[in-house]
Amino acid sequence: MSGAAAVVAVVLFVFFLVGVAVGIVMVIAVSVRRASRAVRPERVPVAPPRTWPYLDEADPGDDEPGEPPGGRRAAAEGLGQQAGWR
Repeated sequence: MSGAAAVVAVVLFVFFLVGVAVGIVMVIAVSVRRASRAVRPERVPVAPPRTWPYLDEADPGDDEPGEPPGGRRAAAEGLGQQAGWR
């Protein structure tokens, strides 16, 4: 390979690397711009536990108040734990 061909190869390789770098920077810039313009859902504040509705009222459909849902058998077998009951 002659000296001129080596110089042309290096120049073309550098040109290729610059193109790849510019492409990566453009993809990052466009994605950041889209993310900053996106409509974000408003977060609804969670009420403190003492102000939840119906906290102190008895459930009219509860046959055994004070017992876990499903009765003692379900509590003994751990069936209520799957749904988060304790």
